[in-house]
Amino acid sequence: MITKTIPYCLLVFKIDLLVSIAATVITSTLSPKGITFESMSYIFMLSYFSGGFLLGILFFEIARKQEYYFYYNLGISKLRLVLISYLFNLVIILPFLIISAYARYI
Repeated sequence: MITKTIPYCLLVFKIDLLVSIAATVITSTLSPKGITFESMSYIFMLSYFSGGFLLGILFFEIARKQEYYFYYNLGISKLRLVLISYLFNLVIILPFLIISAYARYI
């Protein structure tokens, strides 16, 4: 079942990543004080796990609403799609979390 949800997860991931990078760049350029790696990683993680993910789901809801019927016919509900996509995003970003936690101690 997870392999059937990969197109949905990848689309949400792409939108999430683009929005998070854009939010990080905009916030870091508008910041009046110095930018550190720690503050940039915090902003990226905050936007990645909240706003970017929600915008990815909203994009799918608006642009590709008809594809929900495909997943419904496979027996996958919207809630399950969102949960699987969130876990997929968590697994993909986990190495970045580990590297950013390690970089604080260097």
